[in-house]
Amino acid sequence: MIKVLTKVNKSFMFNIDKKKHKRLERGVIMVKKIHIKRDFVLQYMIEHNLSLNQLAIEIGVSPATLSRVLNGERRPGQLVIGKMIQYFNKKFEDLFYYKDVDKCQ
Repeated sequence: MIKVLTKVNKSFMFNIDKKKHKRLERGVIMVKKIHIKRDFVLQYMIEHNLSLNQLAIEIGVSPATLSRVLNGERRPGQLVIGKMIQYFNKKFEDLFYYKDVDKCQ
């Protein structure tokens, strides 16, 4: 269980499974990393006629951060995950998923 505090001192809880490492052939180690369900967010933006900047401000993150998370350039951190769960009023599994990637990535 991870506790996330927002700037307005509201707190909420959500579960994040611990990363499970898998060792493959030739010493490659695979880990589970969190990714955003990009299509859900983009569809929400279309349905509510929101730009990326508007959505980022409403969620409480910078537009650059939201852009990087949506484009896969950055993994969502605990604060971003918490704010998105709170904003969309969804479960973790509705907004994010785990993907096995090489530990070096």
